[in-house]
Amino acid sequence: PTRPSPPRVLPPVSAAQLLRAHDAAERFLGSYLSFAYGRARAPAVTPVTPALRNQLAREHAQITPVERRRDARVVSLRVVGMTPAFVLATAIVDDGGIAAYLVRFTLQGRAGRWAVSSVQGG
Repeated sequence: PTRPSPPRVLPPVSAAQLLRAHDAAERFLGSYLSFAYGRARAPAVTPVTPALRNQLAREHAQITPVERRRDARVVSLRVVGMTPAFVLATAIVDDGGIAAYLVRFTLQGRAGRWAVSSVQGG
């Protein structure tokens, strides 16, 4: 008897889409870190969903003068495709403080475009 072939498992996000999501994550981090360190306002943070933009506009971090002068840089960025329209991202950020820190965020894909829908850390 012939055995049925195993089901073909496709990656949840294509390599091309994962690359686009990674590019969107990099753009987000550049604008979000400026916002987080008090150098930009919420509307400048891109690419984000309207809901996240509204949330960022409502939340005002208390930035000390020392924090405002820090130069935050992304040490590493990893994106992991969960479904064709959902990616998890983790970045390690070093701002010259005592220790580097994590920023975790999610991206949603629609019509070939990726936008950050939630963020934790930073």
